[in-house]
Amino acid sequence: MSRKIAVENYENNVLTDATTVVLSNATSVYGIREKVSGIVVVAAGTATTKAATGIYEYDITSLDETLEYEYVFKITRSSGDIEYAEGIIGIVSPTADSSYCDTDEAQSYFDGRLNTDAWDDASGTDRLKALIQATRLIDRLNFKGEKTDSDQDLQFPRYDDTEVPDDIKYACSEIALALLDGVDPELEFENLKMVSQGYANVRSTYDSEIPLEHVIAGIPSVAAWRYLRPYLRDVNAVDLSRVS
Repeated sequence: MSRKIAVENYENNVLTDATTVVLSNATSVYGIREKVSGIVVVAAGTATTKAATGIYEYDITSLDETLEYEYVFKITRSSGDIEYAEGIIGIVSPTADSSYCDTDEAQSYFDGRLNTDAWDDASGTDRLKALIQATRLIDRLNFKGEKTDSDQDLQFPRYDDTEVPDDIKYACSEIALALLDGVDPELEFENLKMVSQGYANVRSTYDSEIPLEHVIAGIPSVAAWRYLRPYLRDVNAVDLSRVS
């Protein structure tokens, strides 16, 4: 995917050609680097392309779409003045065929919800991964009706809908939160076999005769399950297969 960055050089409020414009921070360590790890992906001093008077661009296609990058343009003017213009290349939001909601939609949902520390403390990369994984868990369920378009990759929208229902987006967000909080659907499923477990004065007991249907279905959040349940064809017929 092409990721183009650009900078404009103004002198006396007029777009003006600079003497040189390269990618470089003030200490000549990097032109573009991954924000968290600091790995340099474009070296300091890399030339840019003049797109128009006073406008300079750089196009890169080798970036990981799930990571954030920082860049710096070094602008040298005819007067000898030097300006450094910094910027961020953000994470690419999930596409329609990878997640039911993007990170902005999930954030809007969590803005009205308490106890979202796991989401709040997560990196943009992990939030994105959690939403994509949540979508995969949702799409393993047996839903009523048919896909709106038989060629669409995801289970929703369905019937004559053209958009994914808000309930499905909320469920995706809740599952992502649970995953970020360390809930493992496979471990939860295995724990259905446990009758009693104790630690100090705290004891947990599970009645194997009354299994938790959301756990059987591979959904790690009961809140998400409440959003999903009305859309299911038969809550008693869930996919129990597990992948290694």
